[in-house]
Amino acid sequence: MNKMKEDEEPNRTKQLGLRVKESFYWKVKEMALKRRCHIVELIEESVDFFQNTEREREREREQKRPRNYKYKNLKISDENFL
Repeated sequence: MNKMKEDEEPNRTKQLGLRVKESFYWKVKEMALKRRCHIVELIEESVDFFQNTEREREREREQKRPRNYKYKNLKISDENFL
């Protein structure tokens, strides 16, 4: 978790206005309270986690794909689509 020192200023300059369902708001608020952080910090951590997960998935896809597989060598005929 990104804990800031009390004397540090946050480097947040852009405002992000969100309209969410009330149930979602209270879920996020409860999570932030449990972690003792601001909602924006929870959102930042969630986005970082999501990006890391996506990178891992992409790496797994690359490992599963044959290395000599090239899209440009695929030959598709019109007969397959009729």
